[in-house]
Amino acid sequence: MKCDVINKSALKIVGLKINVGPFDKRIQELWDTFMSRFTEVTNTANQEVAFGICCYPDAGVKTFDYIAGVLITDDKNIP
Repeated sequence: MKCDVINKSALKIVGLKINVGPFDKRIQELWDTFMSRFTEVTNTANQEVAFGICCYPDAGVKTFDYIAGVLITDDKNIP
């Protein structure tokens, strides 16, 4: 597999976050909850694109934060 590194400006994402381990089934539950509240986000930049973001705090930690979210145009009126 060939990978490309693309530099982009910062993104503003709003969504829901949980702390999970690998293959945690709560990730699907998070998406279900997020999608049921999706219409509350009135300032989405693109209603056809959502992001699943993994945030690893430190090397060696077995859990990570997972965010289900969407790109927003500004950070006003966050539900």
